[in-house]
Amino acid sequence: MEPHVQNSSGWTPLIMGIVCEHSPSSIVSLPEPNDPSYPDFRCLRVPCAGRINPQYILRAFQKGADAVLVTGCPPGKCHYPGGNYYAQHRLQLITELLQFMGMEKERIQVKWTDSIEREGLRETVKRVAREVEKMGPNTLFKEEL
Repeated sequence: MEPHVQNSSGWTPLIMGIVCEHSPSSIVSLPEPNDPSYPDFRCLRVPCAGRINPQYILRAFQKGADAVLVTGCPPGKCHYPGGNYYAQHRLQLITELLQFMGMEKERIQVKWTDSIEREGLRETVKRVAREVEKMGPNTLFKEEL
């Protein structure tokens, strides 16, 4: 995953999305071809947000992501019983660990989406990109040879 540079003006954030395949958020996995303002957004689909391995998040940051956006079904509406509750617990733990290591907690964002929130998720990706632009590139886990 190479960092995205929008143009000669400089760096733009790379957002890694980890999305539940049963959630409407999986629709945003493809970039909008006619919207140059849409951030560089890569997507990993998982069977359920509850199946997210914390290593996915660590590896995304190691490979150059500036933020990770996890999306899934709202609590209580998971395709698999309790899946999003497991996800909430794991995400809280990994966020606390990364904060302890010196990373800003805003670099991991969670959005529980409902079927009516498709456009809201697109705006969430743009909001996350704006927040990350203020923080600058992620350098905590950048692989160096």
